[in-house]
This record gives sequence, structure tokens and C-alpha cells, in this order.
Amino acid sequence: MKKILIMVCMLAFFLSVPGEAAGGEEKVIYLEEYPLKEALEGYEPLPLHHIYPAGVYDITVVAADRILVDINCHMDTQPVQVKATLKIDDIPIKEKGFEMEPQESREVQFELEEMIDENCQISIRLDFEKPEQLPSDKEDMDFDGHTTTKDFIFEDLQEIRVLDEPVKIDGNLSEWEGRPFFYLGEDEDFKNGDPDTLERTLEQAHVYLGWDEEYLYLAVEAKVEEHFNSRRGDSIWDGDSIQFGIAPKKPGISDFNLCLALAGGEQVRTYQFGGPVSDLFDYSEYHVHRDDNEKKTFYEIKMPFEKLEVEPGEGAIFAFNIVIFEDADGEGYDYWLEMTPGIAGGTDPDAFNEFILVQ
Repeated sequence: MKKILIMVCMLAFFLSVPGEAAGGEEKVIYLEEYPLKEALEGYEPLPLHHIYPAGVYDITVVAADRILVDINCHMDTQPVQVKATLKIDDIPIKEKGFEMEPQESREVQFELEEMIDENCQISIRLDFEKPEQLPSDKEDMDFDGHTTTKDFIFEDLQEIRVLDEPVKIDGNLSEWEGRPFFYLGEDEDFKNGDPDTLERTLEQAHVYLGWDEEYLYLAVEAKVEEHFNSRRGDSIWDGDSIQFGIAPKKPGISDFNLCLALAGGEQVRTYQFGGPVSDLFDYSEYHVHRDDNEKKTFYEIKMPFEKLEVEPGEGAIFAFNIVIFEDADGEGYDYWLEMTPGIAGGTDPDAFNEFILVQ
């Protein structure tokens, strides 16, 4: 604040110093004539930082009918009574009262009677019961309560439709025909090469997603001239393969980073780079099939929701991303197709698209 006042005073001094105008005449420029004056008149000092007994760390929409709120207690030696009120578009929905221990972090879940189906603003109001006695270092703490808001953009969610019939995991994608898919093959989808000069031996890919009560399903049809991959272990991405990420919406849960390939002839190989469980492939069913006549490679996998840390059912929300690597000559990958950034070139789950399970 002191620095700002000094700068303003210096500016006022320089702007009011006589100077020579064109033709040798002296001209005095006053602050009142300078456009900055209007901005300075609207200046308001920064508000003082309030310290509350507890604060909202994050608001997470884990499903269209379920909201998780992370709350941290700022009291050092005393518990505090808290009332948390959930509002959507400023309309009170639910409230919960509870006691928080000193320095406690707590997840508070609000279950909604109706699913959110449009853009909205979600807010959490925290109110507190002030103790009769406070330590001297907490006497200035603000017990009046405060509100934290978050905009939820429903229209940005991508839909994953439920499967009408069971899908057999065999690399034959005929059961996926007629279902919606995500197309990768536009210029902006190709990475690590100039789209105008790149020899696209991998032309395009169709990415299918589906679900039932127990599993999340992924199927990929990659149109590629030849299939090369002789890698093992954590290097199987360095050839024709898919690498995909799944980021659960539960706070504190890490994202899955998985790779699936047909490598070493007709051998299906897998590798898991990360995730809340280290052996997801052991609980999953998967297959990769190459058809040289059609010049296509087919990938298929189903993964249990229980291990993915995603609660199955309509309205569930999580983030997903996928990359299809291409090796044109057997010497390692040349380029890739990607749904969004966040896998190749550095893991960043925040860059993934978010998806919602629908009927």
C-alpha cells in the first residue's frame, strides 16, 4: 500500500512539472487533465485478509447428483461447530452441521434429489458457533461466516452411453457399430510433426466408450498402414500402441496412466504408469487384434469401476484422455494422435476432457 502511494505522489509531481511545448512555450500538465486520474479515483484499498475458523479447500462434482466439499479447520487447540449450506444458483439445497477438531480436514458429501443438467454456480456457505473463550491469538478470527463459489459448466461434459447388450472383449468391434464414437484425425489431432508434410501412415482413429453396472469399456479402431512394436515394459508406448488416462473426481485420488499394445508379433502387452491401484490390468479384460487386409489395429478393454475409484451409475463424472502412437518403420514412434493434451509430452489430468455416464 505504501509503495502505491509513493508511486502516485511521484507521478503527480512529474505530471505537474512545467515543460516546453511545441514552439518553445511552456506548458503545465496537471493530474486533473491526465486520464490516469479517473482510474485513481476508482481505486479502493485491498480488503484485509480474513481468517475464519474453517475454510472450503475444494468443491468437486463427482456425479450429477453428488457433490464433495473439502473443508479444513483452522483452529489450533479448540474444536468448532460448523454449519455448511449448499446452494445452487443461490438457491439453498441442503445443509449439514458438524463439529470439527483442531486442524482437521473433512470431506462433506451432499447428495442431490435431482441431477444437475445445466450450467450452474455451486456455493458453500460456512457458518460457525463462536466459543465463549478464545486463545489470544484467535481473538481477531472472523466467526461471521463466509461463502465459497464454483462455476460448474455442464455443457462441457462428454457423454458416455450405457451399453444395451454385453460386449465381448475379443478385438472384434462389430458390436460397437452404430454407437457414437470420438473421431481423431483432424489436423489439430496430429502431434510431433508438421500436419502439411507428415506422411500419415496412421490416418485416423475411432474411440468408443461405454459402460454397464460393473465395467467401463474402451474400444479403439486405428486405421494404420503397418503395425510395428517390439518394445517391452515401460517402453511399449514407443511403437504402435494406445496410452490412456482416467482421472477419478474423488479428491486425493491419483489418475490412471495405462498403455496397451500388440508387441513382439501377436503378443498383447500392457504397462501401467500410475493409478490408485497398481495392478488394474489384472482385474481387467483386454485384447488387441491386427487386420493387415483392412490395415487396421483394434484395441478393446473393460475395467471394473470398483478399481477405477469411480462409482458406477448414471450421472457419474470422471476425466479421460487417450493417445494413439504411430511407428512408421519399426524404429520407434514418429507421431501421435491425441484427444487432448495431458499424456504425451507430460502428464496433466487437468487437461483431460470430463465425461458423464448417461443412459
